[in-house]
Amino acid sequence: MEYWEIVENPAGETYQQLIKVLCDHSDKFYFVTRKELKYDPEILTQFEPYILETYKTKNGQIQ
Repeated sequence: MEYWEIVENPAGETYQQLIKVLCDHSDKFYFVTRKELKYDPEILTQFEPYILETYKTKNGQIQ
């Protein structure tokens, strides 16, 4: 399994390329949002039909 750490919110063409790579090369993947980053709610809504599970964490630990 390969892990990537994204340290800033991807936008524009970078975001589009990231999603394409994830969809083309993955059976499933974790999409982690962080409180300190801003996300376009319309884009997040597009993922809802594909969500298998959601988790809330505290200090990086699944609760």
